Amino acid sequence: MAIPTSGDPRPGRLNGWKEIAAYLDRGVRTVQRWEKTLGLPVRRIGTGRGEVVFALPEELDAWRAASETMGDLSEKSDELDTDESAVKGADDLEGHAAGRPHVQQPLPAPAEGALPPERSAPQSAPETGAPAVSAVRGAGRRWWLAAAVLLATTVAAGAGFLLWQAMRAPASQPSDYLMDMDTLRVFDVQGRELWTDRFPAPAAEDPYGEMWRAFLKDPVVIEDLDGDGSREVIVGYRSGRPDGPSQFRGYRASGQRLFSLGLEASVRFGDTDYNSPWGAYRLFATGAPGGGRWLWVAWTHDSGEFPCLLQRVSLQGKVEAEVWSAGYVESVFYVEMGGTPHILVGTANNDHRGGGLAVFEANAVGGSLPAETWDKTCRTCAPGGPKKLLVFPQQDVMRLVAGNPSVMGLHRQKTGEFRIYVDHGAITRLGALQIGGAIAYDLAPDLTPVLAEFSPEYLAAHARHHAAGLLDHPCNDADRAAAWPVLVWENGTWTKVTGKTDR
Repeated sequence: MAIPTSGDPRPGRLNGWKEIAAYLDRGVRTVQRWEKTLGLPVRRIGTGRGEVVFALPEELDAWRAASETMGDLSEKSDELDTDESAVKGADDLEGHAAGRPHVQQPLPAPAEGALPPERSAPQSAPETGAPAVSAVRGAGRRWWLAAAVLLATTVAAGAGFLLWQAMRAPASQPSDYLMDMDTLRVFDVQGRELWTDRFPAPAAEDPYGEMWRAFLKDPVVIEDLDGDGSREVIVGYRSGRPDGPSQFRGYRASGQRLFSLGLEASVRFGDTDYNSPWGAYRLFATGAPGGGRWLWVAWTHDSGEFPCLLQRVSLQGKVEAEVWSAGYVESVFYVEMGGTPHILVGTANNDHRGGGLAVFEANAVGGSLPAETWDKTCRTCAPGGPKKLLVFPQQDVMRLVAGNPSVMGLHRQKTGEFRIYVDHGAITRLGALQIGGAIAYDLAPDLTPVLAEFSPEYLAAHARHHAAGLLDHPCNDADRAAAWPVLVWENGTWTKVTGKTDR
């Protein structure tokens, strides 16, 4: 299973045919056939080198429930389901798809019921005909049995079929997107274009190239955020013009624009002032107290320097909470600990050259992350900060590129413990992106680190760099010891915590 990266501790998206097949407890060929014949909700993102295939567990669960009602999943799996050739190429990109005083006001949104002038008319869904009935198999069956099956299926499963069809091809439900120069195009699960919206200029090219596009999350959320049964679309945009604006825009499923949010800000870290422009960096959707959903946006400084602002934003574009970080924000999670809702923020930590995990009570996100060094300490931020901050150490693969690891994933164990994933992916002189090169840490229910474990991908990356002469030693006990100590800030004091490393 790939390292989870969703905004919740529950399982995130399923990356590649292998994970999708494992989730459905079927072979790869079977689920590939189900996509073609039964409308299995599989998504794709083009990366320039091919497509990243992924699926969302909640969509698969709903599809499976409706399909089982119809009896469509009763057929025997292919004998060659385990043939690895079925996933060759498609899963090559498996992993991650496919970042004071300031003034910030949402740009005016269209009036209720109005559509943005750039938006195209929605495409109509094809009309749904009568339910098809599978041919009755088996020699010797009488015609009256077939007729009985036909009648029973038509009457008893008609409602289920309509639900299934609506889920397979919901014309008003966004499922995928494409940023085509200056135009956002939104598609349903069948690939039909639903609507478009234009931006002031073509979007900026990714400065990190194709490999990073496959690794980093796209700045987009397509999800039902307000619980009304339809999916909102939230997208981050960076202009390709040097002086062009960055924006986060929100839309209803119909394409009606909910908000356009920009940022004009000035913040001081140490003796350095960081002013506009700011770039749209990441989007996250998490759980919220009471069972709702929260939307988070992250901004980074357009100079490429470290200041990063994380904001919680309503669907009207109102900023409800914000916190500054001296390192890029890479993940946001909602968890409950001791009956109290919390928000955990995963970052790169430039203060201690490690991966950070900041712990806030859910309704107390604000201020800035604490730091020991002067130039990484915010001097103009509002009061406040996390109740706890953990910093996981940098390893030698990251030191090759003077880079910092970052906390990218979190999973809650049945025991109440947490497993977090500190990613050490980096571009080195080997010219390869080390996707998934993570060290997993097990944390006690109070978030005290107790155990570290190197992932096979990290060990393989270390071995490749050693073989290439970039590292002077194979991974050994000294490297395992270097997974500690973890620095913990709490109540204004830094302490060092040393646990064990699993061999």
